[in-house]
Amino acid sequence: MVTLLLEQVPNFKGTWFECLGDLARYRMAVEDTDVTVRDIWAEVSRYWYNQYLYQRSEPGRIQHHLGVLSRSDTLQRFFCYSKALLSVDPFANARKSMIHLFNPILSAPADRHTLITSFVAAHGVLFLRMPSEQFDARSNFFLVNLRQGASRLGREAQQGIFITCCNIAAIFQYGDENGAFATDFAGDPSTSTADAYVNAKKYPYTDFSSQFAFGASSLAFHTLIVIFGQASEPTMHPAVHASLAFLWCLSLHPAAIQRLELLVPWLILANYLNTLLQPNIDITKIEAESFPHIDGTPTQQLPEDLLIRGHIWSRLYYPAKFFDQTGVDIDRPLIEEPWTMLLRRHRCLWLGVRIATLSRWMTYDRTRHFTPTLLTHRFAAVAQSTGHLSGNPYLSPGL
Repeated sequence: MVTLLLEQVPNFKGTWFECLGDLARYRMAVEDTDVTVRDIWAEVSRYWYNQYLYQRSEPGRIQHHLGVLSRSDTLQRFFCYSKALLSVDPFANARKSMIHLFNPILSAPADRHTLITSFVAAHGVLFLRMPSEQFDARSNFFLVNLRQGASRLGREAQQGIFITCCNIAAIFQYGDENGAFATDFAGDPSTSTADAYVNAKKYPYTDFSSQFAFGASSLAFHTLIVIFGQASEPTMHPAVHASLAFLWCLSLHPAAIQRLELLVPWLILANYLNTLLQPNIDITKIEAESFPHIDGTPTQQLPEDLLIRGHIWSRLYYPAKFFDQTGVDIDRPLIEEPWTMLLRRHRCLWLGVRIATLSRWMTYDRTRHFTPTLLTHRFAAVAQSTGHLSGNPYLSPGL
């Protein structure tokens, strides 16, 4: 009957998509004997929810439903729950689901954790406000695992995106409306590069008002440093793209980015961007102020765009109507094609140039080279040291 309504009353197709997803999810929930049948209904439910997300990416409740459907994939489940909390229309009940996810992982012996469970455990300590010593230990254990196992991340490039977006969710204190970054991000953004430039010069770098926010930011950017160290691995490239998009969106909220600028590995970032400047790059595209569109590609959307879309921080990244012709399946593995790699390099370089035009953290000159500023050289000792996973580096001499 609902499928008939979908055909006969298309103006409400978003509602019908959600109803069909709910019905399949309920059918999955009552199936307790045949695992194969249960998995089939889970896939049917996931399909309809994704159809809904093509229409509207804002509701966090749909992300939460997708998390429930991902019981066998711990990282994807964590990603969906964290995105539910950080969506434009957040779903507060996802906090309870996060606790149910964290508890069994935190109760297991730390030395038995895999790369994924060590990552989720570090976030569990942060989310549950456990002692900072435990956060340091869990985070360092994860970073060691990531250095050793980044090249083996599964689901093609999706796991790198999941890790990056979960780290960003932690910076926003998992959707806490009273969190330090949420408060700064709620203000009016700079609507142009010129405005952002003025604001970047106006604000001094500031202290963290929250130990939580500092620990989350430190973990996020130490993870990014490891990812930069694996830059030759194609599975890492979408995660770099997401990180650059996040930094650009934050740079349009100067009070927010200048809370964490001390922790960003600007020197490593500038060097990475310089490696992307290859002969097949269209310089006019990356230097233009408008969002880059590359001719000759099947679509202007990268596979990770649909995973980034819907986060509250990403609203300033994509131009209007960018997703009107959605041509990429949200739930399929991020399989790399030659055109996707070229398009992603253009996106990353365009983001790098946008950030460099603010002249605070790095510059981009006529020689088409990214150069870190003196300010970021002062930051480097803190940004690249895991000794600052917790604590207050602003009390360090010289800062």
